[in-house]
Amino acid sequence: MNILGQKEIQALIEKEADHCISIYLPVHRFGDPQDTIRFKNLLVRAQRQLEEKGLRSVEAAKLLEPEHALLEDLQYWKKLGSEGMAVFICADLRARYLLPARFSESVTVSRRFMVKPLVPLITGDGRFFILALNKSDTRLFIGSRYSITEIGLPEGAPASIEEALKFDEGEKQLQYHTGAPASGGRRQAMFHGQGAGGDDEREKITRFFQQLERHLSPVFFEHKIPVIPVGVEYLPPLYREIDSSGTLIPGSLNVSSGALEPDELHRRTWEMVAPLFADEERAAREKFHALHGTGLAVTDLAEIVAAARDGRVETLFTLEDVQIWGVFDADRNMIIPAADDFPGAVDLLDLSVALTLSGKGSVYVKKLGDMPVAGDIAAVLRYS
Repeated sequence: MNILGQKEIQALIEKEADHCISIYLPVHRFGDPQDTIRFKNLLVRAQRQLEEKGLRSVEAAKLLEPEHALLEDLQYWKKLGSEGMAVFICADLRARYLLPARFSESVTVSRRFMVKPLVPLITGDGRFFILALNKSDTRLFIGSRYSITEIGLPEGAPASIEEALKFDEGEKQLQYHTGAPASGGRRQAMFHGQGAGGDDEREKITRFFQQLERHLSPVFFEHKIPVIPVGVEYLPPLYREIDSSGTLIPGSLNVSSGALEPDELHRRTWEMVAPLFADEERAAREKFHALHGTGLAVTDLAEIVAAARDGRVETLFTLEDVQIWGVFDADRNMIIPAADDFPGAVDLLDLSVALTLSGKGSVYVKKLGDMPVAGDIAAVLRYS
């Protein structure tokens, strides 16, 4: 599974080098010649920026060589299965992600990777898992406000009862008791609704879900995003009894996992999680306005960067597709405006995002007119 989560973003945030290349572009799920044309043009722009920042032409070409080689892999471009691509390159790091969001085309070369375009995928507009439960073909998707992408089950996880029981090494038959607590405090499986079949069939489903859960719960717990179980009415409750991640939403989508086209599956599942994300942002906005005038609701960029560096930013709001280049003077807690090709200059809005995420704060990247106040940036501080 190629999942971009907090751990992967943190690795990007922590990386500092002379020439960190960040490339974002929209792509088509089933391939389009325009995708390779756009990517090639962005690589040309990256080459030019690298040379403008002092890298020799031959060194810049070598750094971008694997991406030029990717242009020749026609099968790769025919099966992208996503809406957007993000590529990060420096001397000792190379990462490429296909993601469920359509990015604006951009290429940036700086001392840090540009992470702000990734924020809507992990907070605000939200990401969520869709666990499509099926006795013969269980599937896993990751979704956002914009789309869903099938990512496949973790390596070793069974997708069906047949696969699970094939590797089941003769475990003793499970005994089911309604209401009696199992060891460790977890209730033993209880069966509700119609369609689960007799005791033997129920046992097989549960043994399948137990194996599946051992592989899925660590993934769900690591990413800490909502999980929507989807399946005929008796399957989600059975999996919920076994789940130990604590990330399943209270409800489920009770429909055969193969009955919906991807667009319809996305529409119906997003309707279920959208209120969760909206409530979080609404509370953050209300807190910003409630703290106005106390020194804990701030809009000064230098003050916000300094606070984010110290881990004091609880919530950050900033505009998308806007850059403010400069150098942050940590000794004097001030910013020095500078062009993007000035040595050591970074996009200060992106720097505030990166530092806030490092400090476990929440970030909302908004469109013009959707900020809690006029301006490019605003923050709620944990303390002054």
